[in-house]
Amino acid sequence: MDRRKAIKNLTLGLGYSIAIPSLIPIFNSCTAKDPDWQPVFLNDVQKLFVDYLSDIILPATDLPGALDLAIPQFIDKMMFNVVIAEDKEHLHKGWEIFEKAYQKKYQKESVEATKEECFELIKFYFNISKEREEYIFRLITLDIEEVPLSEMEVFLTYKFLITIRSFTLLGFYTSEYIGEQVLSYDPIPGKYEPCIPVSRIGNSWSL
Repeated sequence: MDRRKAIKNLTLGLGYSIAIPSLIPIFNSCTAKDPDWQPVFLNDVQKLFVDYLSDIILPATDLPGALDLAIPQFIDKMMFNVVIAEDKEHLHKGWEIFEKAYQKKYQKESVEATKEECFELIKFYFNISKEREEYIFRLITLDIEEVPLSEMEVFLTYKFLITIRSFTLLGFYTSEYIGEQVLSYDPIPGKYEPCIPVSRIGNSWSL
């Protein structure tokens, strides 16, 4: 698995420039499931929601899920160590809008949130038309100065949510366990064998 390519593909759309060597300590320090981990960027309520969101995105099945792979810790450290100050501010503002949406919907404090409630709220944001989805992905690639004031809440909310989703996937696909136990594969077209008979090639061009 090419970790560098995965990092590049999953972060370009968010407008983040990442120095890959700076990620090595982050990968190495997020290897154990720990429900009592202490965040360095998120506050306690944000930590709760990041736990829920990452678990909703990548629940445990026959493979380890986000919580098993310490993805929330990874997200927290990515936001603290990698995201630039301006984008950190945008993420905090996006969180605040999302939190207010939760409080308005459920009429209670965010610290009382459940995973099921979080899932229902997430469906509101992501069960949208293809046209709306394409518009939002174009919107969040804009510099904040280019965002119309009428769309600022949309921009900030989805910047937060899509960053969580992207960092969740990045942490999953670049984790040591997934790379070694799940994504290992035989190279295509295979190892080099010189001077093999044509008869051994068979139908290698067929799909």
